[in-house]
Amino acid sequence: YSSGLANPDLFSSLASHMGALNIPAAFLGIREETPTPPPTAVAAAMTTEQLARHTYFLDACEFDGFAFDNTVRTFSATLTAKGVDHTAVVYPEGIHNDDCWLPHIDDSFGLHTAQVRAALEADTTAPTLTASVDGRTVTLAGDDDLALARLEYAVNRNDGTFELYTGPITLRDRAATLRVRAVDAAGNVSAVQTVKVMPSRAGGR
Repeated sequence: YSSGLANPDLFSSLASHMGALNIPAAFLGIREETPTPPPTAVAAAMTTEQLARHTYFLDACEFDGFAFDNTVRTFSATLTAKGVDHTAVVYPEGIHNDDCWLPHIDDSFGLHTAQVRAALEADTTAPTLTASVDGRTVTLAGDDDLALARLEYAVNRNDGTFELYTGPITLRDRAATLRVRAVDAAGNVSAVQTVKVMPSRAGGR
């Protein structure tokens, strides 16, 4: 949770499902040159603008043996005082076990699912693609601002069908034309690039 708070460019949603928001990393055996304080302390030191870069969900059961129910209240109070929207729930029954954890796991994971879905729906930028040729081998590389799904290619074919790229393509020693493209997780497709590979002097026609 502290890593998420410190890296809003990587984490847009933060969910703590019966989480240890009040425990420092050192307590868990994580060694750091500069010890990271627990998430409750990190959040308390942040500004409203910094905290508002995330969407929050946190919960616990009322009789949590590690007092995480009180931690949820503390974290929620911090966000409320700073005017940051969030969802915080302390269920009226239950302790820190699977009987409390499992029935509510969808609420926690649902936050991330909603965030990913919203990001994908908002993504209209096509991925980019580069192709490099080394002798008879063509290597593809793609990039996307959100998530690259796959690279595709077609050899000597222009009928709209493509094969999934899984690694460098080595061609037979004859003239070949590759059509290549990239597809991202939102379904955006890059412009099709054409790569022509000529036969070697000692090769085919």
